[in-house]
Amino acid sequence: MQLADVIRSLRHHWRASVALVALTGVALGVFLFTRNETREPERWEASVQLLVPHRSEDGELPEGVPPQLLQGQQTVALSPETTDAALDAAGLSDDDRGSVTFDFSSSERGDIHTVTVTGPTEEQAEALANSYAAAYQEARRDLVAEGSLGRSAGARANLEILKARLAEVEDELRRADPDLLASL
Repeated sequence: MQLADVIRSLRHHWRASVALVALTGVALGVFLFTRNETREPERWEASVQLLVPHRSEDGELPEGVPPQLLQGQQTVALSPETTDAALDAAGLSDDDRGSVTFDFSSSERGDIHTVTVTGPTEEQAEALANSYAAAYQEARRDLVAEGSLGRSAGARANLEILKARLAEVEDELRRADPDLLASL
């Protein structure tokens, strides 16, 4: 194909060529006119990062913090009790509650926990994120308190068993050798 063939074809189909150039110009004009228009997002996402004294710089666990305390964070964060408490604290209407999602993530070292909420408006997402962080922290406090009370009750039960066993041993010793018991 040579340039003369292209020119001959354009002369023969000049109306189609002009229409194509005009439509391209109109499409470019519409694009340039509307390019700055944006739609408001249908969903808003808000996150809160919580710093946890998970490990020291050397990677050691903090003193006095049992490893069980640092486990199960995601289960607590995504539990219905925690999410319902966050929804109640944010004061969302029943219509808006269905469009809310919750998420929890932890950093690789486990020292930063991120609670994330998506909601229908920016204000609701921010309010939900703050109430979700507070509800999560409260749920962790309650869980630790329940665990402490359970361990305390277990220790008391063990102490009572040991006291009963000591009384049994003293009775046996009294029957076997009263002088030895008196010397102790």
